[in-house]
Amino acid sequence: DLRDVFALQNEIALAVASKMKVKLHPQEQARLANAPRVNPEALDLYYRGKAIVAPSDTNNLEAIRLYKRAVEISKDFAPAWAALAGAYILRFYAFEPEPDKRWAGDARDAVDEAIRLDPNLAEAWVQYGRLLWTPGKNFQHEESLKLFYRALKSNPSSVNALYRIDWVYNHTGFFDEAMAKRKAAAA
Repeated sequence: DLRDVFALQNEIALAVASKMKVKLHPQEQARLANAPRVNPEALDLYYRGKAIVAPSDTNNLEAIRLYKRAVEISKDFAPAWAALAGAYILRFYAFEPEPDKRWAGDARDAVDEAIRLDPNLAEAWVQYGRLLWTPGKNFQHEESLKLFYRALKSNPSSVNALYRIDWVYNHTGFFDEAMAKRKAAAA
């Protein structure tokens, strides 16, 4: 059943980790053991949005369209809500900066929905931290860091959370801390 694709992916990940003798954090084991079911069409749209990696204006608008369609089809698809929030954040951060507050409001709504649906979804907390760490939100360093560390609590291997912590530390002059997080993300 294609709705169980996350369960299959997680089963494979656990088997590979076991064969390679990789020690998983308890949070990672719990996350991998409890895979949500997802509508295959929504999942396809989500992965298509994720595949648009070049941060161009056109790609960003297309990613927003794909993620919006995914959450219309599957309203309980928390990762798609988090990805939508991230696309909105990129929209107002890089392409349509303040004072157009529409994108920031849309990002907050999407991240709130992702967290409501899955309070343990690391990517939702990363996007919430990104939202606070923007010019329009006056780069709320401490609050952003708290949210990025909250993401790491849910998923200690979240490369995105480690990368964002590196970002804030580097921006605020804590270069040793930034380098440590950069090395952890690379590892």
